[in-house]
Amino acid sequence: MVPNITPTSGLRILVCNDDGIHAKGLKILERLAKDLSPDVWVVAPEFDSSGQSNSVTFNEPVKIQELSPRRFAVRGTPVDCVICALKHVLIDRPPDVILSGVNSGSNVGDTAVLSGTLGAAMTGALQGIKSIGVSLAFKEDPPKYVAVEHFLPGIVRKLLALTWPEQTIMNVNFPNVSVGGVSGIKPVPLAALPLQWRVDERKAPDDTSYYWLSARWTEAQIASQSRTDLFALHQENAITITPIRSYTVHDEALRILEEVFASHAP
Repeated sequence: MVPNITPTSGLRILVCNDDGIHAKGLKILERLAKDLSPDVWVVAPEFDSSGQSNSVTFNEPVKIQELSPRRFAVRGTPVDCVICALKHVLIDRPPDVILSGVNSGSNVGDTAVLSGTLGAAMTGALQGIKSIGVSLAFKEDPPKYVAVEHFLPGIVRKLLALTWPEQTIMNVNFPNVSVGGVSGIKPVPLAALPLQWRVDERKAPDDTSYYWLSARWTEAQIASQSRTDLFALHQENAITITPIRSYTVHDEALRILEEVFASHAP
């Protein structure tokens, strides 16, 4: 990744998310994007679409509603939003940058696979567009966006001044602390740690059962993952940056498969 000088004022920026068009994090990201460039467009889901990952709507129509100039709500997934932006809303000229977020909750470790925020960003990356996913970690505490507003513009400028590997997104996570509570900015890998899933059964008024799915990590698990995004974010209150590439092939497994199936060619 080679630094270069890239002024942002002439960039076309697409802002999207998975929490929905009315989410506070989206409004903050839109405002920060407008500080980078006047050419900012918002295309986001009409409703909360968290956890949609790379889901695309194939089996029903996708509706697009223009809410105001350069702001569109899509009745579909975050990936639908990016596709509709590239192939319909911004058909005259694609965006130079996609900013996805600010997500309500972190996207670190295994949760990155589930994230609609990162799914939208990856859709852009696969089309050759520099794409950044932004998330804010919080649980019970109200979200504090002040550190995002303070640090993110500088982080984005530095990232855009780099030449990126192909099909790679930048996954940026903020701790839920004040500006002074941020310990630093750390480029770190994803934590290789399985989520602890739960399925809770509850009863509806008519006595039928319904279920809530949830997932979490234990404090002991987090403590065991030093030098990862999970540890840096939740234990050190650091802003984490992780480059994530799509469709990475496991070279050693491929070599073994080639040996195993070499004598079974038709």
